[in-house]
Amino acid sequence: MSARGSAAQYLPTIILETVVEYVVAMLKAEQGPLQETAKCAILHCCQSWRAVGVSVFCTDVEVSINIDRDIACFFSKWPSELAAPSLEGIDRVVKKVQITIDSWGVVFSHLQATKPAWLQLLKRRFTQAREFRLLIGDPYASIYFSDGCLARISGEIDHLFGLFHQLVPNPKSVSVSWSTLNPGHQGQEVIKCLGQKLSAFAKGASLVKIHDTGTLINMPISGFVDISPLTGFSYTAFSNQDSVFELIRRNSPYLQTLSLSSFREANAKQLLYDENNVPVKYLRLQSLHLDPGYTQELIELKTAKEFVPFPALQRLDIWQTYPFGDDVVFRGNSDSLRHVRLPIYREFVAMCEECGIFTPEKFSHLRSLSVSVTRSFSFRSEEDKTNLIRSLGKIVESAVSGPLLSFAFRILFLDMDSLETVLRHPALSRISSLDLSGTIVRFPDVVRILQIFPFVRWLAVFLESKMAKFKGVSKAKLADYVIESYSGICQYLQTVCLAVSTKKDGASAANHVALLALIGPRLKVVEVKNARENMVKVPFNNLLKTRPFNEHAERLSLVRFTPS
Repeated sequence: MSARGSAAQYLPTIILETVVEYVVAMLKAEQGPLQETAKCAILHCCQSWRAVGVSVFCTDVEVSINIDRDIACFFSKWPSELAAPSLEGIDRVVKKVQITIDSWGVVFSHLQATKPAWLQLLKRRFTQAREFRLLIGDPYASIYFSDGCLARISGEIDHLFGLFHQLVPNPKSVSVSWSTLNPGHQGQEVIKCLGQKLSAFAKGASLVKIHDTGTLINMPISGFVDISPLTGFSYTAFSNQDSVFELIRRNSPYLQTLSLSSFREANAKQLLYDENNVPVKYLRLQSLHLDPGYTQELIELKTAKEFVPFPALQRLDIWQTYPFGDDVVFRGNSDSLRHVRLPIYREFVAMCEECGIFTPEKFSHLRSLSVSVTRSFSFRSEEDKTNLIRSLGKIVESAVSGPLLSFAFRILFLDMDSLETVLRHPALSRISSLDLSGTIVRFPDVVRILQIFPFVRWLAVFLESKMAKFKGVSKAKLADYVIESYSGICQYLQTVCLAVSTKKDGASAANHVALLALIGPRLKVVEVKNARENMVKVPFNNLLKTRPFNEHAERLSLVRFTPS
C-alpha cells in the first residue's frame, strides 16, 4: 500500500455516507458481534470514515438523570465495546433526544442538587433534533404533595421545561410518559401545570404522544387543542377527556396516525361525530390503534352506510373489544388496508356475520392479519368452539384473497388439533411470518407447524416444557436424529421466538430449545422468553457441556435468553 493509504480514505463525504447507510441497513436484522464489529470497523478506518460513522451512530441520545449521580448520556446505536463519545461537537448530528428522570423527586426536590450537571448539559443545543422523549418516575410509585409546596413545584416545572426548550428548540415529535401522582388538590394543580408547560413546549410539533401510567387522575390537555396541524397523536390514560376528542376532530384533515386507550362506546361517538352530531372524516388517517380494555358493554352505535370516515386506512389495530356497532372502520378502504389486528369473541363474531365484514372484497390487499381470543371471552361449550373454528375459517378465507404474508393467532384455549383445522388452508402455506404464541404447543406440534408452513421465516410459539419422546432414538443420537429428520422442512426459517412454559421442568424446556435451534439450517437467532430466565438458561448452559449438544456449539450459540 502506498504512503497515501487506501483510496477508500479519500472518497467524497456523500459517497461515504451512502456506504455507511448501506452497511447499517444490511446489518439492521443482525444482532450481536457482527453488527458491533462492522460499526467498530467503520469508526476505526480513518478520520473521514469516523466522522461519517459518528453522524450515523450518534443520531439519538438518552440523557439519564438520577438523584445519586451526575447526568449520564447513552447512545443506543453506538458500539457497546467503545467508549461513548462526549456531547462536544456532535450537537448538530443528534436527531432524537430522550430525557429519563428516575423519580419525581429529582424534578421537585433535587433539581438544584444536579445543577452543575445541568449547566454542563445546557452548553449543548441539539438544533437538528426533531424527536423529544421525556420519561419521569417509577411507573409503580406515586408522590404526595404537602400543603404550601405548589408555588415552588410550579417554579421547578417551569424551570425544567425552560431547560428542555434550550436543549431541543424545534421538536416535531414530543413524547411524554410519567408515573402516578396523588389525586389530591395539590396533585391536580401539579398535573394542570404540567399540561400547560407541555402544551406550550409542543406547540410546533406535528406528533404528540402522552402516556400517563397513573390510574387516578389525568392531565388536562385543553391547552393542546390549539396545536395544529397534527399528523400524529397518541394518548394513554385511565379515561379520555372531551378535550382529547376536540383536539382529534380539529386535526381530522391532517392526522395520519392515531392511538387511544380506554376507548369506550361514548368515545366512539366523539370520534365519529362532532358536538353538533355532524360526521367527521379522517381523509389522511393511515394508522388507527384503539384499546377499549376488557369491557363487554353492549355496542349500540350504528352509522349510516354511506358514512366512510377512514378511506385511506392502512393499519387497523383493535385490542380486547371492538368499540363500534357496525362495519364503519372497514368501509371504503379495501384498496388501502394492509394490516389488521382484531379481537374475537361471541358478540363481535355475530356482528361481523350481520354486517358481512369477513369477505374477500374487504381484505383484497391485506398483508398481515392478527386475531386474538382472550380468557375474558372464552367459548364455554363445544358448540362455541365449533363456531369459533368456523369463524376463523371465514376470516382466513377472506384474508388469503390478498397477498397475505404475516399471520398471528393468539388463542389461549384452543388445542393444536383444532387450530390445525384452520391453519391447513392451502393459501396459508405461503406465509412467511407466523405468530402462534397464544397456543401452548409441544415439540412435535412445532414440527407439524413447520411442515404446514414450509416458507416461514419468522415463527413465534409458546413451547410446553414436557419432554418429547422419540421412539427408538437414544439420548446420545437425539441431536443428529433431529437434524437429519427435520432440517429439510424449514429451509427458510431464520428467527424463532419462544415463550417457554417451565413449571418445574426447566431441563426439559432447555432440551426443546436446543433441539429447535438445530432444526433450521438458515437460523440466525432463537430468542427465548421466560419470566424466570435462569430456570431455562442454567440447564441450557449445562446441556452445552454434554454430548451430543457440545458437538453443535456454534449452532446453539444462536440462542439468546431474555426475561418476558
